[in-house]
Amino acid sequence: MTEMLHLYDTATREVREIQLREPGKIGIYLCGPTVYGPPHLGHGRATLVYDILRRYLEWSGLTVRLVSNITDMVARGRTSLTSVRTSGLRQCAN
Repeated sequence: MTEMLHLYDTATREVREIQLREPGKIGIYLCGPTVYGPPHLGHGRATLVYDILRRYLEWSGLTVRLVSNITDMVARGRTSLTSVRTSGLRQCAN
C-alpha cells in the first residue's frame, strides 16, 4: 500500500493519516452498544460502519484486528462487571 487512509481525529480536529504501530497490521477497538432496552437501528449503525472500514483495510492489504464490546445495563446493575464481560464473551462466541 503506497498511501494510507486519512481519518478525522476529533482530539486534534484535523484529518490525519493513520500511523501503524506494526507494519501491515492495524487494531480497532469499537465501543459497542450500551443496551438499555430493545435493539434498534442505531445499534447496527456503528457495527456496519466499522465492518465496512475493516473490509476496506483488509482489501488494502492490512491484517485487521477488530474488537468490540457490548454493555448490558440491566445486567450491569445486578451483577459485577466481570460477570457481564464473561457473559457477553460467551454470547458472542455462540
